Amino acid sequence: MMPGKRNGIARLHFCQWTQSVNAAIKRDAWLACHGEVDPEALTKAGYPCYGGLDLSQVRDFSAFTLTWVLDATKDAEVLVSKTWFWTPQDSLLERSSRDQARYDLWAEQGYIEAVPGDRLKYPWLADALADLNSRYQPEAISCDQYGLERLKDSLTEKGLILPTEVHPQGFQKRVLDKVPDPTNPGEEIEIYLWMPDSINKLETAIYDGRQTVAKNPLLDSMAASVTYAENRTGHRMFDKEKAHGRIDGMVSLAMSVGQALCRSRVAETSPWADESYSLEAELWD
Repeated sequence: MMPGKRNGIARLHFCQWTQSVNAAIKRDAWLACHGEVDPEALTKAGYPCYGGLDLSQVRDFSAFTLTWVLDATKDAEVLVSKTWFWTPQDSLLERSSRDQARYDLWAEQGYIEAVPGDRLKYPWLADALADLNSRYQPEAISCDQYGLERLKDSLTEKGLILPTEVHPQGFQKRVLDKVPDPTNPGEEIEIYLWMPDSINKLETAIYDGRQTVAKNPLLDSMAASVTYAENRTGHRMFDKEKAHGRIDGMVSLAMSVGQALCRSRVAETSPWADESYSLEAELWD
């Protein structure tokens, strides 16, 4: 067997990183993220939740990630994420053979939901997303403009509302708001969604040991397959065309983390930072 093909099988079929692949995400760091994730318990505990949705072609995988923020301390946030995958059932075996990946086995094990038919229908996806939204109540869901446009007709027809935010997929930045800068009077801070920023925030959380992901062999294979495109200023975005395999779940994970942390750029200020602040004066005011 040719070495390149052997490495492809090792990466996708057995969820292994290989030495010949210059992995964008290091294997040991990613595997250290594996942990138990209980969406019901997290929701009951009241942790804030944010989503990321990557809608692929109707004959491929669609991925939806929810990320809970367990500790919102700026630059030390603790995150827990779970990703759901949907794909057409009729072509699953064919695509398993083509991609040299055990999609069929992972579907049997519950890591993928194989939907009857030869394509994912948007009315079905709308119902599935509405169900998860109702159960876990994310504050906002990041998604790409094109995917949202394809989905919104089905949502409207069913009278469903999702808290969606368009998250650009390339190097462009989408400003959501501008707020006063607490450290510079008269200045403002932009709150934005930007893929290079979302990728950086995800990677930092992974390598700092602050990111937990629910174990899923399909997501593992996608993490091993990530490839980035880089512009002249060194900013990165996902490169699906040059990726070593499917990466839909990593895109949805990055978007959910970006959504969860986009407002953390606004530094929280404590009244104790003011030398003239007095708790006694506050109480008697």
